Amino acid sequence: MGRLDVEQGHETVLSLLCCREWQWAGELWDFVKFLPDGTGELQLAGQTTIFVAYVFHWRALDASILAQPAAVALPARFELEITLTRDVISYWQQHATSLRADRCLNEIAFEPRTIAFTLEKGCFGPEWERVPFFSFERQQYFYGRFGLRLCFEESPYPPIDAWHEVPGPGSCRQTWKWHYLVSERLPHRFEDDVPLLHYFGPWVRERWRDVLFVVLAVVAFCLLLVWYHAVG
Repeated sequence: MGRLDVEQGHETVLSLLCCREWQWAGELWDFVKFLPDGTGELQLAGQTTIFVAYVFHWRALDASILAQPAAVALPARFELEITLTRDVISYWQQHATSLRADRCLNEIAFEPRTIAFTLEKGCFGPEWERVPFFSFERQQYFYGRFGLRLCFEESPYPPIDAWHEVPGPGSCRQTWKWHYLVSERLPHRFEDDVPLLHYFGPWVRERWRDVLFVVLAVVAFCLLLVWYHAVG
């Protein structure tokens, strides 16, 4: 793809795409990273398990789009051919024996795919914020706003039929359903928040059974106190 120009004040579509981690929620260990030499890194991690941590090769079907100045080209739509390899990314090389690709993925995962992307610059929330408040599926949640968003109809992660066994419940593991990733966290602004619900809503979704247990325990304790004073 050529040498990446990172001089201050000279942003191109390529320089915004490359050398940064594109993530689903900003702080999870799940990311896609494009490098200007035509390689990249794709990682999907659980709390105690690394499901995928492999190098991929990529090329632009029309490299001229990536060379355009970001100031005039965004939002930029481009197509990339992506081919996942069985090479473990450098950070996890010491765990290569436990990261054998054939344990998680079948041959479909390593076939070349052409994916259409749209790169946008602005102020964006991560994709988990699209989950309805009363959705009780188990997930991890992190808040923040991000300056860049990479949208796609087909996820760069392996499709569902590429897995021997899908990596767990919750939309934070269903990578084939993802439709965009974010990068470049913005400074926190209070006006971006939805008061209280923004902070506590996702936590309640994640731990609603625990919350219900605590509420019932407190109610039971209060009723016990009332009964004790009534009979005392």
